[in-house]
Amino acid sequence: MPEKFTPVAGEPLKVHLYYGDDFKPENERPFQKDRTPSFVLISATEARELSATTPDQQLPLAELTFAEAGTHLLALDRTAQNINLEPKQFNEYLRHEGLTDILAVRKKTKKLQTQGRERYSRNIKALVQTGDVRNDEIALRTLGKPIEIVPEQNPVNLQPGQNLGVRVLFEGKPLANRQIDALNTTSGKLVRLSARTDKEGRAGFRLDRPGPWIVRLVHMRACARDCRNVDWESFWSSLTFALADAPAQSARP
Repeated sequence: MPEKFTPVAGEPLKVHLYYGDDFKPENERPFQKDRTPSFVLISATEARELSATTPDQQLPLAELTFAEAGTHLLALDRTAQNINLEPKQFNEYLRHEGLTDILAVRKKTKKLQTQGRERYSRNIKALVQTGDVRNDEIALRTLGKPIEIVPEQNPVNLQPGQNLGVRVLFEGKPLANRQIDALNTTSGKLVRLSARTDKEGRAGFRLDRPGPWIVRLVHMRACARDCRNVDWESFWSSLTFALADAPAQSARP
């Protein structure tokens, strides 16, 4: 996550890779070349692959400088890793993420008391706004990730109280009937908005306060490949951005 979402042009900006629940950073990870197949910065004038030039084990993840005004999109992929969770923990995780279909399969097959053997991967995006030039095409761009949350409005143009629509794509197709959450902690306490995607992969939220928001979801399916030690594959996606207090001074597509 960027330390700021609206840096001044030319100002160094540190970008962190945090892990944690409910938008609370608990662990920070360095840049790991072997786990980061892509780390890209996209602006109106370039798409720069950062993974080739970022030193391995660098902490924080990156320090960037934005020379030009506009909307910038950071996108990072993390390779799949295996994890085994104890039965109670795995079942609670499924409930928390709204993965009721997976929970139903475990119940039907009498596996509620077995470990959850899972392979998980992450696709992470963040929007940074420099100056008053808005590049909506950057914010709304589809990157072709395995799973992806694509906003239907440029979030940096929104004010508290306005609606954000999103579309979720999995392997290039709309992902239906998955829980998706929008989280904010600006007030000092967690605000969680939850919705389910429709048949076109769409969902919407009324974002009622300023500051950083993360829109996130987890999709899970039965393991489809290399399944000797894995029963389930999960795909995590997030989009982080910030809403300003005051109206935007100017906007440009």
